[in-house]
Amino acid sequence: MPFPPVPTPPSSPRRLAMRGISLLELLVAMALGLIVVLAVMSVLVLGESNRRTTTGTNDMNQSGSFAATVIDRALRSAGAGFSQGYDWGVLGCKINASRTAGGTTTSVLPASAAFGAPFAELLGGASGAANLRVAPVLIDQGRSGGGSDILITMGGSAPLGDIPRLVRGTAGTQKLLLENTIGMQPADVLLLSAKNVTDCLVTQVDSSFAPPTGGTDTLPLGGTYYRGSAGSTTLDALAKSPDAYLTALGNADGDNLQLQMFGVGTDRILYREDLLNSAGSAVPEPMAEGVYALRALYGVDTTTVPDGVMDAWVLPAAGGAGATDYSIGAVMTTPDTMRRIVAVRASMLLRSTVYEKDLVADASYTLFADLPAAQRYTISLSNDDRHYRYRIVETIVPLRNLLMKQPAS
Repeated sequence: MPFPPVPTPPSSPRRLAMRGISLLELLVAMALGLIVVLAVMSVLVLGESNRRTTTGTNDMNQSGSFAATVIDRALRSAGAGFSQGYDWGVLGCKINASRTAGGTTTSVLPASAAFGAPFAELLGGASGAANLRVAPVLIDQGRSGGGSDILITMGGSAPLGDIPRLVRGTAGTQKLLLENTIGMQPADVLLLSAKNVTDCLVTQVDSSFAPPTGGTDTLPLGGTYYRGSAGSTTLDALAKSPDAYLTALGNADGDNLQLQMFGVGTDRILYREDLLNSAGSAVPEPMAEGVYALRALYGVDTTTVPDGVMDAWVLPAAGGAGATDYSIGAVMTTPDTMRRIVAVRASMLLRSTVYEKDLVADASYTLFADLPAAQRYTISLSNDDRHYRYRIVETIVPLRNLLMKQPAS
């Protein structure tokens, strides 16, 4: 006789809770978790990539704006203080300057060796750099360390107004005799030049100078930039020349000397160098990163009798408008050519610092694209360079100090 089935006692809630999940449920949960993780990571990676691109682009724009502002400011001050004296011996004179610090006097100009990078090839190297002359603005084509142009600007300051002041001679040792010294201050840095004299001399007002209320005609010299000769010409002989003139360049204590040059290094950084070494050294100062190239053109007045109106853009090279030679060597020694330069157009190709995974840049970029082919610069990029983003920034600056020039005397 069969036994009746033994009833199975119902499982308690606790025992049911201890059963766990099946293998299938575990695999499904892991798959869903991986999908969620991948989705979240994709969003994070994309967001980070966009953030880096946006940050790099913003940095490039800010760097470019700053670089353009620095160059614009330098160009607008070009020629201040001496461009009015068109043929008074200032424009085209060979600069002689020295600097004394700690009892040691060091010759600054003419340069005894090539300038440091990226200006080592200025005027072709050491021998050419030693012949640097006074000019409101100079462009040395393609001689910057990165193959860009070197841009040189020179300007004076306000203490003597906008016209060089006539020098009547000397009034003893280290003293100049002027019509008056109104506006002059201790530590003013001056440029002494004379008609038909190649060399000009950078000197300085002595710190002991205390001008009376009504002014005086005697100006004592001394200080950091005092120098007693320009080449083979002594300060005394230069001051006693029939047509000697004095131009204010700035103040040694005011950090406003404006003889400077700009160029791009192989590291794609825009550098500035103070030609008078006012900071005490000749080390170029980095101004803005991400500047891939810098090029500039002269805006020139080609009218037979200059009328101050720009007629053409020309390269800083021989064979310019009207077959005039606008290479740096010709411009800096020819005042008549200098006074025809009434504007400068500068163009920079900027590069982001962010390396992109894909090729994001064009194969080439053209500077001054709206001008005839002869005035354009086309910059070709390697495939590696095309992983960065680029932008072109251009600025046109009228040289206001040359537009208000005095007629030749």
